[in-house]
Formats: sequence, C-alpha cells, structure tokens
Amino acid sequence: MTGGKPNTPEAPPLVPETIASYFADQGTDEVLAGSAVEENRPTSRQSGSGISQAPEVDAGQRLDDFDLLLPLGQGAFARVFLARQRSMQRLVALKVSCDESQEPQTMAQLDHPHIVRVYDQRSLEDRRLRLIYMQYVSGGTLQAVVEAVRACPAAQRDGALLLRAIDACLAARGDSPPGESSQRRKLAGWSWPKVVCWLGGRLAGALEYAHQHGVLHRDLKPANVLLSPDGSPKLADFNISFCSQVEGSTPAASFGGSLPYMSPEQLQAFGALGPCQPAELDARSDVYSLGILLWELLTGERPFADLASTVDVRAGLAEMAEQRRQPPPASRLPGDLPAGIKELLLRCLAFDRGERFASAQELERQLELCLQPRARRLLQPTPGNWRLAAQRHCLLALVVAGLLPNLASSVLSIVYNWSAIISRLAPRAQQLFANQILLINPIAYALAVAWLLHLARPVLHGVWQRAARPCGNSASPSAVARRRCLWLGDYVAWVTAAAWTASGVCFVTWLRLSGAGDERGMAIDHAHFFTALVLCGLMAATLSFFGVTFVSVRVFFPRLVEPGAADATAASELSRLAARSGLYFVLAVSAPFLAMVATVLLIDAAHDRLAVSVLGTLGLFSFALAYRLWQEIQRDIAALAAALDPDAQARESPGGSQHC
Repeated sequence: MTGGKPNTPEAPPLVPETIASYFADQGTDEVLAGSAVEENRPTSRQSGSGISQAPEVDAGQRLDDFDLLLPLGQGAFARVFLARQRSMQRLVALKVSCDESQEPQTMAQLDHPHIVRVYDQRSLEDRRLRLIYMQYVSGGTLQAVVEAVRACPAAQRDGALLLRAIDACLAARGDSPPGESSQRRKLAGWSWPKVVCWLGGRLAGALEYAHQHGVLHRDLKPANVLLSPDGSPKLADFNISFCSQVEGSTPAASFGGSLPYMSPEQLQAFGALGPCQPAELDARSDVYSLGILLWELLTGERPFADLASTVDVRAGLAEMAEQRRQPPPASRLPGDLPAGIKELLLRCLAFDRGERFASAQELERQLELCLQPRARRLLQPTPGNWRLAAQRHCLLALVVAGLLPNLASSVLSIVYNWSAIISRLAPRAQQLFANQILLINPIAYALAVAWLLHLARPVLHGVWQRAARPCGNSASPSAVARRRCLWLGDYVAWVTAAAWTASGVCFVTWLRLSGAGDERGMAIDHAHFFTALVLCGLMAATLSFFGVTFVSVRVFFPRLVEPGAADATAASELSRLAARSGLYFVLAVSAPFLAMVATVLLIDAAHDRLAVSVLGTLGLFSFALAYRLWQEIQRDIAALAAALDPDAQARESPGGSQHC
C-alpha cells in the first residue's frame, strides 16, 4: 500500500491558504495537498485564483445524461447531487468536480457492501468537469447522527436515535422509512454503545477490504460515511485516497485530509514536520481516524479539542500532532460502557503506531467481540478470573473434571454392590471383593488416566504455553490441538465406559472362578453385579463427558484460538460438538432410569425399596448436574461459534449479556 520512502523534504507547510483558513474558521476542516510532485515534494494544487474550488452548478440543471434534482452535499472541491440518469432511468448520486484526482479509478477497485459503489465516470472537456455517478444512499451521513448525539442527553441515547436521524434525512428528501426491516428493529432495541460498535465494525471491515486492495482512505470522518435507510454505513469520498494498484498514483498525489481526524503521523507528513512522509502512512493511520470518529459518535465530541486560530500554520500543525502524544482522558467516556470499548478506543488513539491495532481487521474483530459479551469474556477473561488459573494448571483441571464423576460413581457402586449383593455372600467372597477393589480399581484408573493424558498432550501443551506467555510471545496453537480439545470429552467418556465394562468383567470372572458365591443365586448375583457396574459406568461416562467438555470449551479452547481472527473451521467443529453433546445428554437422562429398571428386575423384594430410592435420588442429582452443564456448554459454544465465524447468523443477534 505504500511506495518507496522519498527524500526528506525541506519545504514550507503545504497549501498554507487552506490550513490558515482552518485555523481562522473552524467551519471548514478539509485540506488538500496538490497532485504535482517535483523532486518528491508534494505541493499545493493552485489555479489562477488559488486552490481549486467546487464547480458552480446547481440543482435544476442538466449535465450530459443527468438531471440534477437535489443537492446532497458540498465539499471543498466537489458538489454532490441526487440526479436522474436518463439513459438508465435510475436515481444516482452524482459528484461534480473540477478535481483531477484518481478517485474513480481507486473506487473501481472496491466492491464491498459497506463501500459506496461507483458506477462510472464521464468528463465534460468543454466545461472542464468530471462527473462521477455512484450508488444513491438516501439516509444521510454520520455527521447528522453526530449532531443528533450532541443534542440528546447521554442517558437518552439509544439505537432509536440513529433511526430518528436517518428518518429526518429521508423526510427532508421526500423519502419514507422502509416499512419492514429486521435490522431497524434490532437497532431500535440496542444501547447506544452497542450501536456505535456495530457501525464501527462494519466501517472497519470496509477499511480492511480497501487496505487489502491497496487503498488507503486518508480522510475518514462522519461526513464521509453515508447511511442506508436500514442503518447500514457505507464508506464514501475517496477523493484524496491512495491506491497502489492505480498506475501513476503516488502517496503524495492529492495528499491531505481533514485536520481534526488526522493521525499524528499524517499531520507530520502533511505539514512536512518530519519524521513521517506520505509514503510511510499505512493502515494504522486509517485505524486512528476511525478511532476519532467512533469516540465522537459515542460522546458527541472529538477526543482532541480544536485549536484556537493561529497565524503560525507550521506551529499549529505541530501543536495538533503533539496534542495526540497523550491519550485523551478516559473520564470523558460514559461510565457505564460495556467491557472492552474504552480499551479499544484508547488503543486506536495510541500515538505510537506500534501500539495500535495492526490492521482494520483486528479492530473489526474486537468491535464484534464488544457486541458479544459472553464470547468476549470467554476469549479475554479479566485478571483474577478463575479460568486464568485453570489455564495455568490445565493438567490439574482436566484430571479433576474427568476423575470426580468416576470417583463418585465408584463410591456409589461399592456401597450399592456391598449392600445389595456382597453382604449376602460368604465371608470369603466379601474379603475377595475388598481385595478386588484394592487391586483392580487402581490399575483401571492408572491405565485410563495415562491413555487420556496421551490423547490430551497437544491440548495441554498449547494451553499451558499460551497461558504462561500471555503477551503473545508464544507460538500459535495448531489446528490439531484445537480439534482434539473439542473431542476431549468424548475421549474421556469412551475410555470411562470401556474401563468400567472391563472392570465389571474382571470382578465377575474373579468371583466366579473363586467359587466364593452362593451356587444357587450365583448367576443372578453375577448378572446383577455386572449390570450395576455397567450402569454406574454409563453415568460416570456421561458426567465425565460434560465435566471435561465444560472445561474444554470454557477454559481450554478460548486459549487455543486468536481472539482477533475469524476461524470458520473451528466454528464448524464447535457446532458439531453442540450436536454430539445433545446425544450425551440423552444418555445422561436415560442412565438413572435404566439403573432403576434393572434393579427392580434383578434384586429381591427386601432390598428393592431402598435400592430404588437411592438410585432414584442419585439419578435425579445426576440429571440435574448434566442438564446444567449441558446448558452452559451450549451457550458457550454458540457464543464462540458466532465470534469465530463472522458470517454466522448469530453474529447479528442482539441477545443480551450472559455470565460465564
């Protein structure tokens, strides 16, 4: 996006007439350096009477194929009209200019839903006019919204304020609001900070698209953002942008911008203050301008005060650049902002470019996270949150989540089998049962834990590494680690079920070979014993699945993804986990009832009432725990999937905040 570094010029400030007029009259803040470049020095574009002015045309006239209907706006170098294109019988926005910028060629590179689409251009050589006709966006500009914000008390600002400003512009032009719009209904119910984040996210996405196509906007401000009737913003006015893909375009050509919205490096380059030159500007300069725009949209005022008039233009520009060295006081922001917005704005407005968001895409992702508080809390836990400690001690967290349901089921199984079966057998059988517990259980647990830790090794390594180096110095986790993280619950459930079934076979076989049982009821006792172990194992497996999956989704997985990057593959894998967890929930509900049915069929009447009561109580507790974990897992998955997949429908949802 940037060309080679030019020689450092020793030149006076650029276009002093225009800059001086800014300091003398704050009504006009857009200034422009010229397109002529001599010895790498940008100079002012001058005509016989000074700087090129907007052409003298008015509504009611006809220019070429266009009837000028209504004036839509006027800048320093052009006038924009609502016009009817006769040949196509359509309404267009017609920009009439004497300027020789490369705006049409630049915008021809761009096709994005939040960038105004340029249809074509025509030149009227006899009148030295350029006509650029483009998509007509009828909802006014963000400047009208900013003015509405200033006139509205902070406590009364909400999404309806945006719609009222749009409707006022529509009414002024004889248009009506759309009769049915789901987007307008959403916006009307949102808080004002949420609306600002939503608008900012779309503008950041438009900037990222432009940057990826080699275009720097360099003049981002509320007046250059148009609004459609449904509230969607559209970036416009690339009159002084720079496109590296347009032949003959240079960073210094048509260089300028709107002083109050310029980044410090753009002010330095504009005023030849050094050390930054036009060719050194990059995407972070547009990010800075967007930060100023969002601050103004949120509060009704710019983060940096306008300077008083001055006769020393160079000193004025230097003072504006120096003013940006210190971040604006956060106390000027509303106190009830959702988490993350204040930090986001201050990062946009960092004086040092290296401290800002590296790209508009990164800013877009952070703005989207502000719209999704649950996902933001998952991906960016606050200091002191228990999940940070669990990430640092991820091995312990995994073992506890997997072992607790098994230990609880083991106690239940031992107590139940002793009471319902073993206590009625001979003392030799009772001693044998105790010996089996001391031998078989430790072996089964050790083998199961060792195998699961082997499967979980990439996950634990990735989580621990990134938790130990939270400042971004660790390597990005692998796709294998992310994918395996979402299968940890399944692995635990499968190994648990297999271990319990194998233990049941070992217990019954040992008892049968020892001959310690009652021959008359041995077959029934063994079947009862095996069934009890398998059903307890089923409850242990399902609860282990939910416990480990809860830890994996809420604690491990957020550490294995990049909060500022989209990952549609990971979102798809999360959706598949959501479907699988539904199947495990069905098993969790079924296991206690199967246990009660089997108990009634296999034990005698003397123990029936107590056994059914105990199993019923424990079954209800197991069901309640599984249901609670399942709900939390589903909510976490939905939040993470929406954050990782920008195209997901959930991204547009105005759902309320939920606690982690």
